[in-house]
Amino acid sequence: MAQNNISKLLQNKLETLKIEVEQAQAELKKWSDIAAEYEAGPEKFEMLSSLFFPESEGKKARKAKG
Repeated sequence: MAQNNISKLLQNKLETLKIEVEQAQAELKKWSDIAAEYEAGPEKFEMLSSLFFPESEGKKARKAKG
């Protein structure tokens, strides 16, 4: 009886891990696509970044000098 429970527990764990691996693979593909898109046109990402994280005036002045 205990062996049957352990077997079922291991089987459930394997199924859970299989689902997690599939989700991780999908996430990796998504980020790989984003990386490829960035390599093709980084200016799009820089523009979006500037909208979400505007630079302070001091940073802009230092950046222009440097």
